[in-house]
Amino acid sequence: MDSNLQQTKTILIVKYIAMSIFILLPFVAFYFGMQYQKSFNKQEPTTFEECITQGNPVQESYPSICVTKSGRHFIQPITSTTPMEQTVPADNSTQQSCENFGGKWLAPYNECEGLDQTQCQELVGTFSVCASPCRHDPNAEVCIQTCVSVCQF
Repeated sequence: MDSNLQQTKTILIVKYIAMSIFILLPFVAFYFGMQYQKSFNKQEPTTFEECITQGNPVQESYPSICVTKSGRHFIQPITSTTPMEQTVPADNSTQQSCENFGGKWLAPYNECEGLDQTQCQELVGTFSVCASPCRHDPNAEVCIQTCVSVCQF
């Protein structure tokens, strides 16, 4: 009788475990399904700069093209800035501040290369996180795949 009672208890325990698994299984599957879906629902970039900052590859071209994993292409905006188009030349203090921050001053274009966004804002400039190193050479046919941070005045 003891063995029948023991066998009945064992069967009962197995049934409870099986029922628990079947009850919990849909919840576990739902949780992992949501986690899997979240990994694919990352925010897609809407600009060239966002595409770069999300770590997407940049094609070696002029202008540069950033390609997302989903295949979307973002073309680097090119501003044709020539000395004649500058309306207000930057003063010597802007040049000095640029150099004090460790930047490289480009006088013909009123630009400072190599600053970060905070430094550019401090100098009241317009920041570009990924300017082309060939941006001032309209005849460039091949340009290296490098971003240059630029603060324009």
